[in-house]
Amino acid sequence: MELNLDIQGQLLPNIATVIVQLLATLVLFLFAKKFLWKPAKKYFADKAALIQKPLEDAIEREKAAQIANEEADQRLNDAALKAKAMIESGQREGQKVKDDLIEEGQKQVDRMIENAHAQIENEKAKMETEMHDQIVDVAMEAAKKLMKETATGDAHKQLIEDFVRDVSNG
Repeated sequence: MELNLDIQGQLLPNIATVIVQLLATLVLFLFAKKFLWKPAKKYFADKAALIQKPLEDAIEREKAAQIANEEADQRLNDAALKAKAMIESGQREGQKVKDDLIEEGQKQVDRMIENAHAQIENEKAKMETEMHDQIVDVAMEAAKKLMKETATGDAHKQLIEDFVRDVSNG
């Protein structure tokens, strides 16, 4: 028994079969490209757009939220600056009112002191006038008594002592 096997024919492919296989693959490739490639490409592009749209919307919302947050921070800072300015203005106004009240009070005190000095001066002048008038009256009385009496030196001495005693007693 002899075995007749063509090993070389079995190992090497047949050229006609290889060409037919290549042509069949090329036809399948062209068919797939012509009829399947564009719809598949469109399908994947639509799917990518469906996935991409929420991502873009989320990014836009995040940017809008960030802008709103920055605006809110700016408004808060502006409000803080306004509040600080109002507080400082109030403090300045309060200090001005305080200074005005102190100044007005000081003016009133100065006027009261001036009035008191004027009253004291008036009272002093009045007392001096009254005292002068009393001294004149006492001197007149003393002079009348001296004129009435023609007395000795002891009587004059006694009259002067009475005069001084009257002046000191008021």
